Amino acid sequence: MASCAMLLGLLLVLAGCAKSDPERPTGQALGGRGGTSVGGTGATSGAGGASGFGNPDEMRPPLVIDEVDAGSRCQPGVFCPPDSVDEDECGSLEIPSDVEVIVQPGNLLVVFDQSASMNDAWGSSNKLKAAQAALTAALTPLQDQLTVGAILFPTIACIPFLPPAMGGNVAPITDPLQISFRPAADFLAVWNGLWPGGNADGVGTPVNEAMDRAAVALQEAAGTLTGVTAVMLFTDGAPNCFADATLTGIPTALETAHAAEWLNGMPSIKTYVVGLPGAMDAPILNDIAVSGGSMSYITPDDPAVLTAKLQEIVQSTVKMGFDSCTLTLDPPAMVPDKLHVVVDEPMVGKQDVPRDLGNGAGWTISADGSTVELIGAFCDDAMAGRFSSVTFEYGCVELPPLPPIVVE
Repeated sequence: MASCAMLLGLLLVLAGCAKSDPERPTGQALGGRGGTSVGGTGATSGAGGASGFGNPDEMRPPLVIDEVDAGSRCQPGVFCPPDSVDEDECGSLEIPSDVEVIVQPGNLLVVFDQSASMNDAWGSSNKLKAAQAALTAALTPLQDQLTVGAILFPTIACIPFLPPAMGGNVAPITDPLQISFRPAADFLAVWNGLWPGGNADGVGTPVNEAMDRAAVALQEAAGTLTGVTAVMLFTDGAPNCFADATLTGIPTALETAHAAEWLNGMPSIKTYVVGLPGAMDAPILNDIAVSGGSMSYITPDDPAVLTAKLQEIVQSTVKMGFDSCTLTLDPPAMVPDKLHVVVDEPMVGKQDVPRDLGNGAGWTISADGSTVELIGAFCDDAMAGRFSSVTFEYGCVELPPLPPIVVE
């Protein structure tokens, strides 16, 4: 499996109310020399520093001292809250974890209509240029984690009921007229050079043969594509040219049959259908999407909506998750019972995770505060990439809770 790993610095925010917390005496060390300073320097700073005390209105720096006056309550080289901090104010300290995030690249096969009707106006340009730009915008942020190929149709004009309307209208993915599977950055270099005049000149809509060619392309690439793969069909109308296997030289099947086969295969491949303006009266396109597991075809109101939807689809092919559900904290949490786990879930935001999420899901922390264990479906979700980050907060946490996990 093609993967890359990067060290995830998980934050342990140790927030304590120094004057009122009986479990942390005044002046107790949160970190010694060489710790990570995230709150600025105090009146006198020690080597490395510790993190700051403050409130939402004014962050006050901590005081880390090297020398003390006689009778001082502070000790050299340790975290010492200023005398003016009241019991409701909290500090923080960054503590790394040894967990890594695994990035599993994704794959996309674009099946794209380049018939002349794509030149019709849409938004500030035409359907062809709008769709071309939307796909570029969706791929670019994740181009280092994607492999992409494209089958354009038609590559030879097909006029319904006239030869060669029954086949030979779509070149295989290995043909120079198509874009074979390659890293997304290389794909984009070719993709953005297509249709230099901003217009297409294809005749006919041979979706059937294009899907036949897509099936062959996926089969031939099966040994090289790892991770999640998706098919994305763009068209502005119903199919009107249909393939004959005796002419194309490859097996043919209904578009819905191809989509269903890919969805039920190993690995499962979803088919998404983008119905550009003009495709609203083509129920076959929705049938293809339903058969392919994407529920319904996409009929964007404008290019901006299309871009947002394509970004969502592309992101779903790239999986990022933890390599382990056992997180080692160094230094350990000082008061384990007060630790909170906070997740950041895309499109939802940060949420405080209860220790018991139901159905055996949740998390635990060791008695010495050095190890956090994610358990059950919470562990599964973290490893599958549901959350963009996990942090640990101690003390002042005011976030909505993560809802209980429902196991079907």
